[in-house]
This record gives sequence, C-alpha cells and structure tokens, in this order.
Amino acid sequence: MKRASVDAALCVSCGMCADVCPEVFSLGESHRANGGPVPEAALAAALDAMADCPVGAIALSTNDED
Repeated sequence: MKRASVDAALCVSCGMCADVCPEVFSLGESHRANGGPVPEAALAAALDAMADCPVGAIALSTNDED
C-alpha cells in the first residue's frame, strides 16, 4: 500500500490536498496537512494532490510490509 507524507516545513496550509483527496489528507491542529495510508480507490486523487501541491510538500512511498 502506498503512503502519503507531507513535509511540514514546506506546507503552507492551503488545504488543497484535503480538498482534492480527503480520504488521505487532513489539516492538523497547526493547520498543516497530514498524510496517511492511500487506499487503492484514492490513489488517483492522491497523485493529483501531490502534483498540484503549490510547494511540492507531498510525497508518496510504498510500504512493502502491507
């Protein structure tokens, strides 16, 4: 399963990722985005969020243990 991570040092709290893919992204208490596991059904939206992030703060990785 893929996992989305957000570089908090780069995140500008625009919320675009949570709007595009709420199954994976949310805004935390600091208003910075949080990622998480990417269900297969949400993969296209997560990739769109990563591509559209204005500061390139999103990365997707594969967790070989899943």
